[in-house]
This record gives sequence, C-alpha cells and structure tokens, in this order.
Amino acid sequence: MFKRVHHVGYAVRDVNEIVSFMERYFGLKPTYCGPDIRGDSSNPHTLGALYDVGGVILEFEQPLHADTLVGQELKQNGPHLLHVAFAVDGIDEAAKRLNSIDSALLSHPPRTGGWGYKTLNFDRSKTGNLWLQIAEGKVDLTATVDPSLSHK
Repeated sequence: MFKRVHHVGYAVRDVNEIVSFMERYFGLKPTYCGPDIRGDSSNPHTLGALYDVGGVILEFEQPLHADTLVGQELKQNGPHLLHVAFAVDGIDEAAKRLNSIDSALLSHPPRTGGWGYKTLNFDRSKTGNLWLQIAEGKVDLTATVDPSLSHK
C-alpha cells in the first residue's frame, strides 16, 4: 500500500527562523513559503515553509490561530514532529479498504489539505497516539492567497 514517505510535518513557532536555519546550514530554500490554502484562503490556519528533499516534502507549520490543531499541538508540546504521511495511489479506494477492516481507524474521509494534496488521518487512539497520515498528490498551490500573508 505505501509507496514512500510523502511528507513529514513539524510544528514551529516561527517559520522565518526555520527558513533562515535551513538556508544558512544546508543551503536550502523553500519550495513554497506562505499561508496554507485550506478552505477560505483569506483566513489561513498556518504559515508554512515547504521543502522538497529527494521527493519527500518537509512541512514546517507556524499556526496563525491558537485554536487550530497545529496551534493546540504547539501550545501543549512546543515545537515538534507533528506527523508522517505515507504516499499511496488511490487514496479514496485505500480509505474504503481500511474502513472495511476497522470503521474507527480513520478520523475523517480523504480531504485536500492546506498544501493542495489529499490526506487522510488515522485515529490517534488506534496508532499509539502517533499522528499518521496517508497522502496522494503533489503540492498544488494554485488557490489564490492573500499576498500580504506571504513570508517576508
């Protein structure tokens, strides 16, 4: 089922800080740096810096609101690894197959995340409290975002 690691997500307090760190020490520039595009692009949940490292996306997310999932995670645990997502082909079919094995395994149906690819979270009570995902697709940032929110 898993093809490879799709992306790895981190919660950070300051995206600018991680962008500076990645460039200074590793010579890496983000593929994208700015607001997420989930839902209403005029009210993004996070600022993110995305890096493509050997085909694996590193997501560094800074919450813009304390009541978001990333905001709550950051408040409770400080900066940390949020989740690992594994790439699959046919995420909708994978969801049906997994639901047929255990209807409580998945926390929601597949949905398009803030960076344009489809994701599916496993219920953390089933994974030893690890935040695991499956994902399908590539970063797609074609939605219109407010340029005033972009990384400076």
